Amino acid sequence: MDAAAGRRINSLITAIAAASLTGCGFGLSLPLIALNLEFMTGSGVISGWNVMMSALATIILAPVLPMIMAKLPGRGLLAFACVLCGVSFLAFPLTDNLWLWAAFRFSLSIGLTIVFIVSEVWINQLAEDAHRGRLMGIYATSLSAGFALGAVLLALIGPDGWAPFVVAAAIFASGSLLTLLPGPGVEPPEGEGAHPFALARAVWIAPTAFAAALFFGAIETASMHFISVYGVRIGLIEQTAALFLFAAAIGNIAFQFPLGMLADRVGAFQVLILCAVGGTLIPLLLLVTEGALAAQFILFFFYAGIVLGMYTIGLVLLGERFKGGALGAANAAFVFMYGAGELFSPPYAGALMDAINPGGLMMALSSMAGAFLIFAVIRRAVTVKSR
Repeated sequence: MDAAAGRRINSLITAIAAASLTGCGFGLSLPLIALNLEFMTGSGVISGWNVMMSALATIILAPVLPMIMAKLPGRGLLAFACVLCGVSFLAFPLTDNLWLWAAFRFSLSIGLTIVFIVSEVWINQLAEDAHRGRLMGIYATSLSAGFALGAVLLALIGPDGWAPFVVAAAIFASGSLLTLLPGPGVEPPEGEGAHPFALARAVWIAPTAFAAALFFGAIETASMHFISVYGVRIGLIEQTAALFLFAAAIGNIAFQFPLGMLADRVGAFQVLILCAVGGTLIPLLLLVTEGALAAQFILFFFYAGIVLGMYTIGLVLLGERFKGGALGAANAAFVFMYGAGELFSPPYAGALMDAINPGGLMMALSSMAGAFLIFAVIRRAVTVKSR
């Protein structure tokens, strides 16, 4: 292996490992903050508003992040974001003021957004087209494994006191140290590529990839928020219902590399359509297997892994369509669309669950994936016809 290849691998390790550690901290933060808010207030409304700070931070930051990336080195941004996440975690146990908790959630989400965008841009810039799917599959697998590990850590440590917040801060601190590894840095956006309007141009150029991010953000947020509730409503005890999330986490880890490999062989768009078909049909199978617990766990395993492929393969499409510094605005737009999806799906899925109990959640998840499937197929047909 020559020196240049070794430095490239160092950079890939930095980007993927930093994202994996961030996934671990993120996986720990979701139940940790939710449980503490429940202990403090007993209000689902307050907890919901706190969660919205994450989407708000993403939507506010994403349009201006390419400008920031044009002025500051990517490694430095990544290190700063990890430190910001760690400091935000240490701030939570200092107070029980709900407004400050919302502010801390916002600053934590700013850091998370920077890590995800910079890491994904960096990996896509370093990836070769022939192996892009595999590499993004490795990234998504590492991220999912980190997320699952975070949830396990919280189960071991517990949500009380300083300990879980200190552990989370230490995880992010280790992420900042990874940026010291030598290797090629992130290629910054240039000229118009650093302007906020570059996000809109990117969406116009490759709408299917960005629609995948929008609908995946909607599907993931609704499913993660309501799956345990769905389990309780079909008659399971809370601990058993929570195992649906475990099945989903294992599915996320298992499927991303095979889907990426398949994308390299048969094409990213074809695999994206396959994921959308699975996301449409599997919730309908869950509807008709409500009383069969083993079947439900197996279906959640397949569902989560296949649907996450919408995000993973969307990133592959992004890397195929945009190169170099242009990936900064494109990836920022991708994460912006994910954040937009986070905003609209919980009220939609919640309303359907109340109207059609308990199957409304499955109908909501199926309809969102189905809407993306229809859009992607029509878009491809129009594109082919116009050539």
